Amino acid sequence: MKKSKIIWLHPHFLNWMGGHQFIFEVSQRLNKKFPVIIVTSAASAQAKSKFDQANITLIELSGRSTNNIVYWLFLNSFLKKETRSLVELATDSQVVISSHFPSNVVGNNLGKPHIFCCWEPYALFHDPNYVEGFNLYQRQFIKYLTKRYKHLDIQATKKADKIITLSKFNKQWIKNVYGRSDALISYEGVDTKFFKQQTNSKIRNKYKKFKIILHSTDFTKIKGTDYLLNALPLVTKAIPNVKLLITHTLINPDKRKETEELINKLGIRNNVEFLGRVDYQLLPAYYSLADVVVQPSIKQSMNLTIKEAMSCGTPVVTGLEGNEQTANGRAGFLVKSSNSQEIAKAVLKILKNSQLAHKMGKNGRQIILDKFSWDSVTQVFINSISLLL
Repeated sequence: MKKSKIIWLHPHFLNWMGGHQFIFEVSQRLNKKFPVIIVTSAASAQAKSKFDQANITLIELSGRSTNNIVYWLFLNSFLKKETRSLVELATDSQVVISSHFPSNVVGNNLGKPHIFCCWEPYALFHDPNYVEGFNLYQRQFIKYLTKRYKHLDIQATKKADKIITLSKFNKQWIKNVYGRSDALISYEGVDTKFFKQQTNSKIRNKYKKFKIILHSTDFTKIKGTDYLLNALPLVTKAIPNVKLLITHTLINPDKRKETEELINKLGIRNNVEFLGRVDYQLLPAYYSLADVVVQPSIKQSMNLTIKEAMSCGTPVVTGLEGNEQTANGRAGFLVKSSNSQEIAKAVLKILKNSQLAHKMGKNGRQIILDKFSWDSVTQVFINSISLLL
């Protein structure tokens, strides 16, 4: 195994999501300057293949991680075992980066300068809106985990040599939860060469009779899916041929059932279609298809779906916290997430004014090019690593 200057620890790479893409994009660029090894408890074949193609070593440890109840029940034992297995690797490394609990605990245990990439305070312990999306049994189990392990997360975050986060909003949240006011901001980047206007004739022909609203959810409250659904009858009253396409990143049968019941109650069954998990390669085509992308998220000043849509030149509607991504009225509209009338009003302004929509889409693309490149994201990590070497 080649010697490494940088170890990046992350709990698992089982469901390829925004955080995994962040690590992939940054580690690719870091690897040109500082050899990087990714260490995780569990990884999918897809994740292994992606890192292998990028010539980045990925080490899988136990095969169990935070998605497994056994891992949680014996967390302290797993953390000790993972630390022991990494001692030799850490000897040949100069800096450790971690992302997410409990990787921050292991990062501190290795006795090397430690950068904690804290995208936000750990949701299971610190975000009631996220926890509310689980069923009663799961919430009780999360309550038990919080009581037992929350202090480990707080201690590890306080001890890290440097913290990097995604936004000014999250920096303040980290200060409130962990008492750290020194977090550096590194916005989540977008691959502008990939996320750009694309036309897929098969998809476009399927929906050519409709005005398209696109929304991504994980069925937790923070995504604001219910708020959007409650706004939809107001939209369809003015524009009947609206179709809301909903993608989802996680499978939650109980919350999906509740969402379906709300759709039926609102009488909008014919205006809503669930796409499920969309193939990554098709995302630009769906963003480009949409007339507007709507994410009325709670406490999300940075929303990857919104930025990817902007990169594809599609106007957006998102929560007030999203002002770090775009000013109200520039690439879309910022609304109070819980106010369905505000959401409907913003969506209708865009759907009814093609000239405004085009201008907002053009503005959004330029914002991404100017502010959210992966090279600028990686530079924050390079600067932090250099200070620790």
